[in-house]
Amino acid sequence: MAYEQTRDFIQVTANNGKTNFSYIFEGNEEERLLKIKIHKSKMKYYSKEATEEFEEWNKKGYGIYFLPNGGGYKNDDITEFRVCFIDMDIKDEIEHEFVAAGFTGSPNELQEIVKSKFYSLNSAEKTNYKQIFRSRVSGLKQRGIPPSAIVETKNGFHVYYLLNNDTQRHQFETLEGLLIYIYNGDMAVKNPARLLRVPDTLHLKDSNDPFTIKLEEWNRSVRYDAEDLIVRLRKVVEKVHVQTDSLLCVNSRKAPTYNTKLLSKKKDLPSRVGIDYSSMNIGNIPKISQGFEGIPELKKRLGLDNQDDLCYIDRDDIRQFLKKQNLKHLLGIDSDRFYCIFHNSSNSTSGNIYSYGDKWFYKCHSSRCGVHYDIVQIIERITRLPIHKAFDYLKELYNIAEVKTEWQLDQERLIEFNIEFLERFKYDIDLQENYPYLTKFLKTKGTLGLLIQIHEIARRKLPQLAKMRNMDSSNAIVFAPMRKVIEELLSENSDLHNINKANTKVVIMIFMYLLNCVGVDQLPDEMQRRIEQYQKEFRKNSNLHYNNIARYYEIVSMDTERLILAEEMSQLFYRNHLTISNFNREQLISLCGVEEGIVFSLTDQKRRYPV
Repeated sequence: MAYEQTRDFIQVTANNGKTNFSYIFEGNEEERLLKIKIHKSKMKYYSKEATEEFEEWNKKGYGIYFLPNGGGYKNDDITEFRVCFIDMDIKDEIEHEFVAAGFTGSPNELQEIVKSKFYSLNSAEKTNYKQIFRSRVSGLKQRGIPPSAIVETKNGFHVYYLLNNDTQRHQFETLEGLLIYIYNGDMAVKNPARLLRVPDTLHLKDSNDPFTIKLEEWNRSVRYDAEDLIVRLRKVVEKVHVQTDSLLCVNSRKAPTYNTKLLSKKKDLPSRVGIDYSSMNIGNIPKISQGFEGIPELKKRLGLDNQDDLCYIDRDDIRQFLKKQNLKHLLGIDSDRFYCIFHNSSNSTSGNIYSYGDKWFYKCHSSRCGVHYDIVQIIERITRLPIHKAFDYLKELYNIAEVKTEWQLDQERLIEFNIEFLERFKYDIDLQENYPYLTKFLKTKGTLGLLIQIHEIARRKLPQLAKMRNMDSSNAIVFAPMRKVIEELLSENSDLHNINKANTKVVIMIFMYLLNCVGVDQLPDEMQRRIEQYQKEFRKNSNLHYNNIARYYEIVSMDTERLILAEEMSQLFYRNHLTISNFNREQLISLCGVEEGIVFSLTDQKRRYPV
């Protein structure tokens, strides 16, 4: 009868398929050094032949284990989450007793006294602990959540809950956290690829005292929808919190730090796994998760509700200010080390908030997570806002006003008008007829997109330029080496694959007066000081001597006179049978004259102006 019941238990758990079995050597340390510790069997059905194989390996000193979930032997390989489980062990119960009694020693000291008491227990005392475990199972049964199976082990029980076939990884992990909390289970026994003991086989860690693993209870018809079970277990947790006489939720140290949920699909995109921060009972995190709606209350908690507005022109200055804000204060986390809030951490010291200089960062030391975030990235994750909205969230939280100067607003309008004009070249027949040679150049593969993207970069640089003094020019100077700008464009424009070809196109734009090339002496004073310092460092580190190591340029207003001039230069370009691929410095000099050619030429940048 035991064989039939165990076979049914294994087969139903495996969805009537084959099962991964493993044999783990359980002898003493000296024997383990001489043996292969783990032997993975071929996948097989639970059968008479399989049990005979189990007996042979038992005789060799190996414990017999199976993998309840399907897909592989590694956690990342598991694709079928068939069952969730917990391991109630006497050592965990003893540990809780010492902690509840006020033990304040180190973890190593705690481990030693737990071992000492455990090995001193007699059979009757072990039986009493097992009775406590049975009472916990009964406690959940009374709340309408019976287990599917109970397996008695030498020092406790494995309790199983069968799950529907559509269970997802994040739901499995959430269930494991809740069940461990409720049962005071072993926190190590929760990974998807966990191996568990097979009933009717021997526990052999003490060869002088073997124990037969028993399938104490099996209810094949008890199966749960994962999401429904999560809801029901959370309700149990809420009720038990106020019941001092309950045997459930006995160990608050094992309370899950958060629970996960599946985000809904949108427009046939795959669903994302996200963390349900609204139910994470940690500091200010539930309030932050409310997004903009939670800001008024959060301001009160942080003492920001009566703070005057802070005004910044440069967005980077705002970013630097935000990075200086104390993340412990913002998140409401007092400790330096804690369970990471961005993954299902089993390590209570994986999360870390630290300051470096005057800036604060969040880091997880788990190889499974490994996040290293600043304040904007943290808010982005917890609120699930797009990054620009997360930035706006922090501006509102800390009463930051992003001020735009008159010059900046004027330049933004200029760039918008230019982009609108350039976009029209794609479809405006009249425009193409008015400027046929310019159209021919701009419609060359990738050229129009390149010029538009240069404008976009100029728009991003405006806040930095707006705070600089002596902005006499009416045009928007792009504060970046030309080659670096092109490298940025190459990553955005799939039509551009070659940096030298893109650089040549920019030179031709300057030749056609679609852009202005700018000398260092024409830049604002503050920018000139930065360049001078940069050049000193460059020469010091490279032992090279160049007067210029980069070129700068400015966006021009594409008014009618400028376009007429650009059309004339385009006509000159094509009538001299030039192409983008063969355009070079010598040809530019022959067209413009030596003096002008030296001013405009950037084609030989790799040789003359290293970056």
